[in-house]
Amino acid sequence: MKKNNNFVKTSGTWLIIGPASWLGPYIVMNSLFLPAIIQHLDAPNKIQLVALFSTCGMIVAALSNMIAGALSDKTKSRFGKRAPWIIGGSFVFMLAMIVASTSQGIAFLLGAWMVGQAALNFIVAPMVAWIDFAPKEGRGTASSAYGGLGMALGNNGFNVIGAMFLSQYRLGFVIFGVFTFIGTLIATLIVHEPSNLDNEEVATEKKEKPKLSWHDIKTIFPSWSVGRDYYLALIGKLFQGVGNFAITGYILYIMTDFFTSWKSNSIYNSNDKYNHVSVWNLYGIRCWACFR
Repeated sequence: MKKNNNFVKTSGTWLIIGPASWLGPYIVMNSLFLPAIIQHLDAPNKIQLVALFSTCGMIVAALSNMIAGALSDKTKSRFGKRAPWIIGGSFVFMLAMIVASTSQGIAFLLGAWMVGQAALNFIVAPMVAWIDFAPKEGRGTASSAYGGLGMALGNNGFNVIGAMFLSQYRLGFVIFGVFTFIGTLIATLIVHEPSNLDNEEVATEKKEKPKLSWHDIKTIFPSWSVGRDYYLALIGKLFQGVGNFAITGYILYIMTDFFTSWKSNSIYNSNDKYNHVSVWNLYGIRCWACFR
């Protein structure tokens, strides 16, 4: 009961900070900084390359999300099941974005971005399970607050700030990568997930440390007959992602290649007119894409 009361008192804070800390920076980097650096590295093929990055990213994200969830379910530590993976994932994501900011070639950038995608899902999958800490009668509210408040803020509130770093997109990768780590760290400290070592301490006291087996792998990737509903949900989520990022992934190019009225096509001319238009147009299209 004490744990539930603590959750109620602090849930409003982490339900905002937690999802916003990973989703907001990701949206900014995916819709602004990644297209910007791709255009800088290979402008003639930028449209095809954004599609390549998005496709590979969704595949890596889907697989890593399943693995992260399964591994966190089996984790026993003094910090709980989820916290070690969330902190580790946010740290690796930060490092991957810092490395991506130094990219001088598409292949190097793709590798760093895929590592970041995998690391990001080691934040996403375990963090959703925090909702289980809520009292049973309050889990619906907690879930809606997580998605309706925290994720809405992440989806729509960060591009305004991100557009201000558009002329310094490499610095933007670093800043928003660091923000992800600090934000998720703060959310983890607020939640203060209890240790789960005592849960099965007596039962496992004399047992050997379990090893990864084929059965464990089949649990992560069940057959169609067992995991039919899961795979249908995964396919639906995949198509949802395709539809969403077909818009958000090309926002920058839509702005610079079609909606601008000045002669220069360069996105690196940081003047007041560009910054003003880009901030509010990008914000408007992001809101339209998320609430359509």
